[in-house]
Amino acid sequence: MTCRHIQSKLLDGAHLTPAETVHVEECGACSAFAADLACIKQSVQNMEQPALPGDVRRSTLKQAHVRMAMSKSKPGLPAAVPAAVWIVVGFSLLVCAGFLGFGIYAYVKNGTLSVFYIITMLLIIQNAAALVFGPVIIKHAGKMRAFTFIDGTACVHAV
Repeated sequence: MTCRHIQSKLLDGAHLTPAETVHVEECGACSAFAADLACIKQSVQNMEQPALPGDVRRSTLKQAHVRMAMSKSKPGLPAAVPAAVWIVVGFSLLVCAGFLGFGIYAYVKNGTLSVFYIITMLLIIQNAAALVFGPVIIKHAGKMRAFTFIDGTACVHAV
């Protein structure tokens, strides 16, 4: 236990152990530090918040809106899709084409389109779409931040 350790705890507002409290009472440097810190805290609490001159608040909010709008990351560029996703999508499309071929063959031969093939095709197409758009949505979903300003206006910002 050193004076520096105790003074750090006092600055952080941490709870002092009984031994540390005794040290603060007995050590001249620590007791002076604690008294100065209490005086500073009391002075800060008694301070009044300064009034903002003129239109500082409005112009600051306007500048914040402009900067956030200008800082959007590379608009217009598509998100990169990993190569593994393209491989899986390609395989799904090949399987879909195979089932489509079997479905058309069954339709030509029997005159009816099997429900099994229709449901299978829909599931494959749905999974392929999820594989294509899932990474893009996940990539951009975490990069959007919504802000509400003091004046009640809101802004969605791409980080």
